[in-house]
Amino acid sequence: MIYCTFSVSDRSLDYQKNRRQAVANLTQDLQTALDSLIIRY
Repeated sequence: MIYCTFSVSDRSLDYQKNRRQAVANLTQDLQTALDSLIIRY
């Protein structure tokens, strides 16, 4: 079984300051994590 943990609540301050950039950062982090899982398995 594979687990990948992301805490969205840790990003709430960034989200309040700049919503568009916070969403872009989260999207990029998720993409990177998924890519590493695909490559690894």
